[in-house]
Amino acid sequence: MWHEYEEGVTPEARLVRGVDRLNPALMRLLTGQGWQDVGAHATALDRAQLSRVQVSETLTALYEEARDAAVERALRPAAF
Repeated sequence: MWHEYEEGVTPEARLVRGVDRLNPALMRLLTGQGWQDVGAHATALDRAQLSRVQVSETLTALYEEARDAAVERALRPAAF
């Protein structure tokens, strides 16, 4: 199963990888940690994250909601 996850070939593996990428964003938002330590604006972070969460409309919507809430709360720099 680990190899399947790492390869990301099956739909299940891609979904789990998407959840894996969503979790840190949710934790940074919910704890108020934000993204200042990362030194990247929302557009750059989206490039790194969206390809993984876009395997599911639900994951994408959750990611976008977390991103927008973080920008609104000044926890994440807005896009340039």
